Amino acid sequence: MTLGVLRIQKGDNQGGEDKISEAVGLFQTAGDREGAFSGRMRLARLAIGTGRFESGERLNEELMEEARRAGDRATELQLLKNRGMLCMYARRSEEALEIFERTIEAHSGTGDLWSVSHTLGCMGNVHFDREDYRPAVDLYERSARLCRKVGNVYSEYYSLYNLALCLVRTGQEDAALARYREVLSLALRLDDRDGAKEIGGYITELEEKAGI
Repeated sequence: MTLGVLRIQKGDNQGGEDKISEAVGLFQTAGDREGAFSGRMRLARLAIGTGRFESGERLNEELMEEARRAGDRATELQLLKNRGMLCMYARRSEEALEIFERTIEAHSGTGDLWSVSHTLGCMGNVHFDREDYRPAVDLYERSARLCRKVGNVYSEYYSLYNLALCLVRTGQEDAALARYREVLSLALRLDDRDGAKEIGGYITELEEKAGI
């Protein structure tokens, strides 16, 4: 399983999928239901992330039903969010928003604010893709605030980056400049050199436009 994950991290999705599928088969042969389930979850996420929505959704729904029968609410909720991500990628925006709202309600009820902070950003992405920037701005701001509170630095980084893009597209360039400066600080903190270079270019462009 680990070899498959490492291959995916290196960009070899097919090689990673082959290794994970092999691991699932071995787990099933050994009667390790937990290991097989974990591998199948990885395969579902990989299919969703690579645009194979039909097969990814089918496997994800099978896993959700198994988790439901086992009374594993936490895993069922994780798989529900996977369905929301699939809907987001497939541009089934209304369905994605409805699912994300349900997961936020559930995570809030269990005190899992880390997951809430990430899901707010996902909802912002749905509105961003629809070029519906006003609600996207609100959601990214809420996500960034909560991310900062719970220490979810990566999600804060992406929410602030997307927030700055929204502000540019709605003509709020002074506010966008301030946000880009925050994003640059996070990029440097996370050692994202390519991101820092890109963001620095946006800052320079906005400063020149503002005569700074």
